[in-house]
Amino acid sequence: MSKESDTLKEIFLSIRKLTEEDLDSLRKYMAAIPSLTGQNADWVRVRMEVELIDDIRLLDKTSTRLINTANNLTKVMLGIGVVGVIATIAGVVHTIFF
Repeated sequence: MSKESDTLKEIFLSIRKLTEEDLDSLRKYMAAIPSLTGQNADWVRVRMEVELIDDIRLLDKTSTRLINTANNLTKVMLGIGVVGVIATIAGVVHTIFF
């Protein structure tokens, strides 16, 4: 086996989450991926599917936090608007009657 194939096997067979270095190595040795056959090829597919599922979950959690933050900011802006309307009405009433 070549150095590229050995590096790819090491990355794909590890149980840790892929790091930036791992991803850089995958990009660098991408041409060697087709040389992985049999059980190694199956492991590559399963590993990438697990990473994809993990990343989708992370994206889902992040988007949920972003939506909650936007909702909270909307409530604050609505509150400021209501206070502004009340202050304007109070000013008009004060001007008319005093």
